[in-house]
Amino acid sequence: MQRRIQSVLTVTIQEPLFEAGRTPFLDLLEKMVPDVRLDWEDGASDARFLSAHGIPGVVWGADGDQSQHSDDEHVAVESITRLYGALDQFLDACRNMPSPERPQPKTRS
Repeated sequence: MQRRIQSVLTVTIQEPLFEAGRTPFLDLLEKMVPDVRLDWEDGASDARFLSAHGIPGVVWGADGDQSQHSDDEHVAVESITRLYGALDQFLDACRNMPSPERPQPKTRS
């Protein structure tokens, strides 16, 4: 049985695209991972929620040949090993960077 449905869609809220902006952490990532590609994110990432509050982020992961959300979704296993090594080195390097400005906890007098 088939039915035809007619309707009208009204968009009242549109989530923002994820925009990271430039940060010292992104600069470091670009230096450490020469084949990193700066691009845009279509909003499917949870990073869009951070972006909406002015919190920069990076969407970065293993290579899946642009197959995400398809019938042939997959990941290239060797890219996981490369990603792990690069992420491990990146986090080690971040430990030596000054922390971004954030409110300091109040001390009791």
